[in-house]
Amino acid sequence: MPPRTRSKRSSDAITTPTKRLCSDVPSNTFNFGPDVFAKLVHFLQPSDALSLSSVSKGLYAAMDNRIWRSLLVTQCHVKPEKLKPKTNARGMLATLLIKNRCEHCRNVYMTGCKTLRVHTEHYGKKLCKACTSLPLYREISQRDAIAQYGIEGWQLAPLPSRLISSGFNFEYEIAYQKKMYNLQAVLDLVQKVQSSAPEPKDQEIAHTAARQKFKLQHYQLHTLPHRLVAAGNGYNRKLYNLQEVMDLAAAVGSVQN
Repeated sequence: MPPRTRSKRSSDAITTPTKRLCSDVPSNTFNFGPDVFAKLVHFLQPSDALSLSSVSKGLYAAMDNRIWRSLLVTQCHVKPEKLKPKTNARGMLATLLIKNRCEHCRNVYMTGCKTLRVHTEHYGKKLCKACTSLPLYREISQRDAIAQYGIEGWQLAPLPSRLISSGFNFEYEIAYQKKMYNLQAVLDLVQKVQSSAPEPKDQEIAHTAARQKFKLQHYQLHTLPHRLVAAGNGYNRKLYNLQEVMDLAAAVGSVQN
């Protein structure tokens, strides 16, 4: 006897839902009049106007070539004679924004951005005038870092650096070079050293650093006890107790005053 099967009901059948056609919608929903929309767009930045035109097809159609040409002339300072009848004004505006966008702050400057030509990890970046002055994109020489921040050469040694030419001695045919460090890396190192620095009585300072930091003379430092450490290439370096150097600088300053 064949097995009994369940009878099919009309509700079990998969039916295609009835399509309901919407009434025709005009392609240009943003019909504000011939000049009203163009005036509204001029309150936006060029980058914001481009973003607005990408919201919908209606806005894209409403922002015609006439509006983009007006933005190029008034806000991007493009000469009208450069805009030919067949010029794609919207594409031209997008290209200008890409070329003049700062890679750090992401702002657009129609006056243009500066391309870094220093051979570091930031080579080729386009930056605005404000961002080029940031420590992240600036360099400082080893000598200036020691003089300004009171750190030692051996503390700077672990940091990445590059050598640049600083002169040439024609008499001895010797090329002089100096080390350049990233300023932000030096500032981070100074902050790290200062946060973990022991008391001055437990620190030492080199002869050159003591003269530059405390404005002392050679003969004044020679009165203090010191020790010699190897500095490489057969040279030695004098190290003094920092507390004694500070006391000497205070005494010299009081005498001069």
